[in-house]
Amino acid sequence: AQPTYLGTTINGCPVAQFNGTNSYFTLPNFMSSATAGEVFVVLEAATAQPIQPRGLWHFGNSTASSLDVYPGTDETIADDFGSANWHDLGVLSQPLTQFNVYELSSQETNWAAWLNGVLLYQTNNNTVGFNHSPTLGASQDYYGQSSNNFHFAGDIAEVLVFSRALASEERTTV
Repeated sequence: AQPTYLGTTINGCPVAQFNGTNSYFTLPNFMSSATAGEVFVVLEAATAQPIQPRGLWHFGNSTASSLDVYPGTDETIADDFGSANWHDLGVLSQPLTQFNVYELSSQETNWAAWLNGVLLYQTNNNTVGFNHSPTLGASQDYYGQSSNNFHFAGDIAEVLVFSRALASEERTTV
């Protein structure tokens, strides 16, 4: 089931609304051979403290027993975009129920996350790894199974995925 198209939600522009139950996109295998990557997504969560964790996407290749969550039941964010490592970003200071620009960058020995241009997390503990069956609007558990508990609930206005890490000037331009 695809998300619902909503016409004029953010600054008169459309969004895709994900219902948290069964709406998501299965994407083509376009990043599996990438050696680095960066993603920008403009989104808002339906609630900051869902009853079940919500999975934004499945772009990473982590074997951790944890999920990509946006948000978790305790308002936390965790992600493995383009990584064989899972990264816990913790509780963010900005409200997740308002539109934010969430950005992640994965390259060998460097993984970083920003929210609205502010660096949230960075580590040199990273091994690049992209999933062969990426999704948008749903995460998968560590057995590779999608579950209704792991579907995103909220609105996504835009997603930009790059097959390389951007320079700081390029990041500012985006």
